[in-house]
Amino acid sequence: MTANRKLRKLGEVIGISSQRNLIVKVQSSRIPKINSKVFDKRKRVVGFVFDIIGPVESPYAVVKPEVYHEEMKGKILYVWR
Repeated sequence: MTANRKLRKLGEVIGISSQRNLIVKVQSSRIPKINSKVFDKRKRVVGFVFDIIGPVESPYAVVKPEVYHEEMKGKILYVWR
């Protein structure tokens, strides 16, 4: 990773699937790529984008977390620009 790369907001975790994946409401006009690493506000890796679901105009990212944490609901997650 280069030092000049910045995080951009992916969106808020709105739920957790039955498979313990995080469902994130994408809050950017740029849809993240599958397998993009996902970070918290401290730039720690949370997991990766597993899938994109929902309508094109209002998508959701399915994030497969590296470690499952129940308290992730409501957190804002980020991806590299």
